[in-house]
Amino acid sequence: LKTALPALVVGLGALTAAGCTTPETPAGFEGYVFHKPLLMGKMEYRKTIKGPGSTGVSWRLYVQNIDMRANSYQEDFDLLTRDNLSVKFQASTRIQLRPGSVRAVVEEWGGADWYAWNVKESLRTSIRREVMEVSAIDIQLKTDVVRQRIFDKLTARYENAPVQILSVDIGNIEFPKEVTDAIQAKIAKQQELERQEFVLAKTRKEAAIKVLEALKVAKQQRIISTTL
Repeated sequence: LKTALPALVVGLGALTAAGCTTPETPAGFEGYVFHKPLLMGKMEYRKTIKGPGSTGVSWRLYVQNIDMRANSYQEDFDLLTRDNLSVKFQASTRIQLRPGSVRAVVEEWGGADWYAWNVKESLRTSIRREVMEVSAIDIQLKTDVVRQRIFDKLTARYENAPVQILSVDIGNIEFPKEVTDAIQAKIAKQQELERQEFVLAKTRKEAAIKVLEALKVAKQQRIISTTL
């Protein structure tokens, strides 16, 4: 009995040490705290920690920390625009998980792999659809308009999700040389048409001013003649 008692004490100490944990969550993260039974039973969610924080010494509590800070996710595209011109570009989407959403992220969105598992492909599909509905010239001259359309669609898509879209940028736009030449020709033609319209509008305005001046002079002459 005397020899068994120390062994029992050592065994209980080892068991206690194995069951005691101190889950910690760093700044910028939220911690999904769960309990893991020692022998049998299922893992159970217990609470959320907003970093920096800790549960203190606990009995078999563990934590999965999720980065809640905003991050940029870059995706490369190579597709055809509405006018069947090939274009390569890079979309950079700045995304942040909504505060307090760590439980949904872990249980429904893949945890730390939430972007790769539940966002990446749907985001790529949304961007692809929007770009394929515009012309190559619009991508060149109206990048901000295209970017805003993509941002609005993504914002609406994830309105009720843990994911929050902060911004969308389109850059590194590349066309094959022949396509670039064709676009530049279209742009030059469009600019020439705009210049001609400006000149025509200016000519019409000047002509209208001359007509008004002539009418004014004629009216003054009629008044003088009537007076005399």
